[in-house]
Amino acid sequence: QKGCPYTTQIEGHPTGYGLLIALGRSLTSQFLPAKESNRFGPMGLFAVACSAVYVRLRRSHDKGTALSAIAFLLLMPRLFAHAHFATTDGPLMSAWIILWASFDWALVSWRRLTVWGMWLGYVMSCKFTGWIAVIPFLAWSTVQRDTKMFLKVLVGTYVGFWMFVLLNPTLWHDLPGGIERFFELAFSRRELGPNVPTMFLGQVYDLHHPLPWYNTTLWILFTVPPATLIFAGIGFISDLKQPNMRSGLVLILINWLVLVVVRALPWAPPHDAIRLWLPSFPFLAVLAGIGFSASLSWAKVGCLPRWSPLRRALAVAILGCGLVNMILCNPQWLSYYSPLIGGVVGAERVGLEPTYYWDGFDSDVHDWLDDHCQPRDQVYCHVSNEYCDFWNRTNVKNYKLQCNNPEQCNWILVQNRPGHMTSVDKYLTANLSPAFVKRFSGGAFDRVFSSEKVPIAWVYSREQYLSAKLHAVELLSIQRDSEQNATGANVNRGHYR
Repeated sequence: QKGCPYTTQIEGHPTGYGLLIALGRSLTSQFLPAKESNRFGPMGLFAVACSAVYVRLRRSHDKGTALSAIAFLLLMPRLFAHAHFATTDGPLMSAWIILWASFDWALVSWRRLTVWGMWLGYVMSCKFTGWIAVIPFLAWSTVQRDTKMFLKVLVGTYVGFWMFVLLNPTLWHDLPGGIERFFELAFSRRELGPNVPTMFLGQVYDLHHPLPWYNTTLWILFTVPPATLIFAGIGFISDLKQPNMRSGLVLILINWLVLVVVRALPWAPPHDAIRLWLPSFPFLAVLAGIGFSASLSWAKVGCLPRWSPLRRALAVAILGCGLVNMILCNPQWLSYYSPLIGGVVGAERVGLEPTYYWDGFDSDVHDWLDDHCQPRDQVYCHVSNEYCDFWNRTNVKNYKLQCNNPEQCNWILVQNRPGHMTSVDKYLTANLSPAFVKRFSGGAFDRVFSSEKVPIAWVYSREQYLSAKLHAVELLSIQRDSEQNATGANVNRGHYR
């Protein structure tokens, strides 16, 4: 009750991701820098998740399929980025994958089922979204018409609930009240916040103006590499044609589909592209691995039976292109957009946000600020107090970050995230020349077909900020007067709405 944020404060996130970060930090803080030490736990869990996928697919398919799935898993730029961030989403994604991969193993005995249920409790403790993780297994056992399996999943859910309680000490003193508060924070974001706006196809959306229902379909097309989508489709067809594989295919599809549907609902938070439904995407990689391996097998017995070197060359080329793409996007993997939308250049043109999560605040920006700052200079950026405190504690630079009072800071850092920009930010980027611009060249497609680079962060001086603030206030005043005059005219005409 004394300052513990889990399940009790904004958004009500449980302890799971915090425990993982703390574990990694305790193991590595003596020999790793602070940021890498905090990321060690999430990265380690992702490595375990990849291993679980390998074991699961090698058992159900073969070694080639298992290795292919891991390759596609690692070659999704946005997924790869979140997999090693010290936040909620990477641990949730990794834990969910392990939950799926271990389900067949868990059904063998009640002891294993208890372990699976405990892991479900950890998934539920990573984030409220983790409570949805049990739905695919209940749905699958229902589709299978397997009453015994359904009851086992219910038992696992019961164990998972008490594991969730055990992992969240803030619930211990008042379990009913604590659970009520947890659900209240999860379902009352419109009233309690945070309400983070986002731009999608040129329109700004927030919790009061939800994204269109088809947003999930478009985000999949916009952010998943085309090769992954193509081979995922082939994987679906391949397993569908094999009666002994259809059951497992249905479970993969339900795990993929559940968050796709949830994100399409009008009450779902709209921001950060695929981040809030990240656990769906590994299942596309699993299907892609199945499809890639099946394609090689068909080529072996079909059109290329004697051309083994060519088959291998094609396989290496496909995966190699993905690897080159990852290298070119480093470290701005969150700014990756598919060639289907024209890369990041095309995405910006159609009104999508080039970035979020401050991936534009990289070493280039750090070095420029360090060169142009005097000791104790202050740099403003619109981030949380916790981020500023962590940065200022762990980085030896000439400047300190501030998230308040930009008027008192020497430099202003603006991220190219239009839905989240203030009126001053918009005036700055539209009318004034920045002191420094961080541009993103994009992946392989962007570099081959376009010489244009998209700005993802700008640096402005304090004088520029003060000037922009003055002009922005004047513009808002003019706009307000214009709206009032228009309203008055409508009232006089009897058309006030």
